[in-house]
Amino acid sequence: MKNVLKHALLLGLGLFIFTIMIYKSVQLMTAVQLFTSMNVKWGEYQKQGVNELYLFSISGDEDHYQNFVDFISKAQNIRQTIEETSETSPDQILITNTLADIRVDSDIINQLLEIDQYFGSLDKYSSSDNMWHECSVKIDQILKSGEEIFAGINNNTFTSDELLESMLTIHYMDASLTSEVENIFSELNNDFIVFKNRILRISIISGLLILIYGFFVARMWLKINTQLSTSLESQKKLADFPNSNPNPVLEITEEGKIVYVNNAALRIFPTLNEEGLNHPFLKEFSAKYLSNSPRKYKSTQFLVESNDLFYEQVVHHSPSDSFHIYAIEVTELMRKKTELEILLTEKQILLSEVHHRVNNNMAVISGFLEMESDSNDEKCVEAIERSIARIQVIARINKKIHGSHNFASLNAGEILTEIAKDAQSRYLSTSDNVLFEYKMDPVIMNVNQLLPLSLICNELISSIFKNRNSTDKQTTLQIHLTEIENQNVRFCLHDPQAITSNGTSIFEYSATGVEIVQLLTKQLEGELEINRSKAQCDITFTKKVQIGTADAYFSTRQSNIEMIV
Repeated sequence: MKNVLKHALLLGLGLFIFTIMIYKSVQLMTAVQLFTSMNVKWGEYQKQGVNELYLFSISGDEDHYQNFVDFISKAQNIRQTIEETSETSPDQILITNTLADIRVDSDIINQLLEIDQYFGSLDKYSSSDNMWHECSVKIDQILKSGEEIFAGINNNTFTSDELLESMLTIHYMDASLTSEVENIFSELNNDFIVFKNRILRISIISGLLILIYGFFVARMWLKINTQLSTSLESQKKLADFPNSNPNPVLEITEEGKIVYVNNAALRIFPTLNEEGLNHPFLKEFSAKYLSNSPRKYKSTQFLVESNDLFYEQVVHHSPSDSFHIYAIEVTELMRKKTELEILLTEKQILLSEVHHRVNNNMAVISGFLEMESDSNDEKCVEAIERSIARIQVIARINKKIHGSHNFASLNAGEILTEIAKDAQSRYLSTSDNVLFEYKMDPVIMNVNQLLPLSLICNELISSIFKNRNSTDKQTTLQIHLTEIENQNVRFCLHDPQAITSNGTSIFEYSATGVEIVQLLTKQLEGELEINRSKAQCDITFTKKVQIGTADAYFSTRQSNIEMIV
């Protein structure tokens, strides 16, 4: 009897355990079936770029399971309400769970806090391991991190790297997968990761509560999408640029194969693809650039002619080991250039003719004056000789202008030195015992100022030689031209023997040529200073940039000259 009772008890206990196991298994299978049958529109959500938080439970406890079902029901109601009021809200976050997906707008934090409070109310169902409380704590951590992320996004304080780091922090859960649950959900876990291809984690809290979440910030995601869309649009415009370019654009490989021709090139050169490098448009490129060893990643340009039209080609050897050719038609520009070259040639011929005529006319005048110099009147002969010297000064400057590339500016120091030497050669009888000391700065001056300055130099030196005797002792004639500050120029002539034998200075007012020097100084708008005790003449004036003709004025009216005795 005892054995029968014992066997009956064991059998009953076995049946009870088996029933419990069946019950738990049925609950577990029901949860798994619920989990696997959820209707999640993965592709649609992926295109929308929204954020996901996945919550579901496989708890075998019926009360816990029922409360989770209640939570899902509440979530469905929230979703329906939100979708009715903000279907097209740009700031959306998607919460997906076993039975429903909740789409909410910018008040996501409040909605999640409401869910968190709901989970917190489940503490009365907590088992000894405090499963639901731990779940509430974990979700609370997620919510706080989410709030920080939202605050950072709103204040624009998050960089992309910081955002990613925050996401990883949220996804980290200090829990381990049990082998049973891992085996049951391994396939689903892989599916989720493959489908979403985002940061996605599965965490087990106290055995049978699973949190699968991919917490992404919708605003940032939408911002990235906008930036990506703008970038793609810019890339499209950039890609369309060669085709929309009204000028020919080509790409040719190093082997000489044409791989790209834009619409403009095909319109202008319809046979370009057929003729290839033999086309007149590409012959210069093939001969000068393609056939030679190109310099890596360098650009060059040259002019080509095709169908009576001219093109300026720019060839760039790119890092992709191909040549990019950009061409602009310059036919009209070449026509204008040719016209300008013809006009320039005509101008040079005209100027040459003018200078030639001027020199000839001056030579004729000098010849007439030389014929008149055959006179017994010494004063008349002297006047004629000095006039010839002045004409020769003007002729020398005219010759310099003719031989210069810059008609507006000449080297004054160089010309004054030549004029001084000319004067010395005219008075050989009295210049043997005269030494010259030149200190000439290369002062660049326009012809309107250089001409009167040259005549001044000629007048002063001629006066010195004219009033010297062959018996006078040797002297050193100092001629200085200096450019000082503020565009000012100083011309100085000093002769220690400038006092004549009769005691009269050649620099005095009544001396020969001084009146001309005074008038020429006035034309320079300069200051004339004569220091008799030092036998020195100084002229200071300001350089002027003057292009074109200038009126030279001479007057018989006498002007005051500053004399320093």
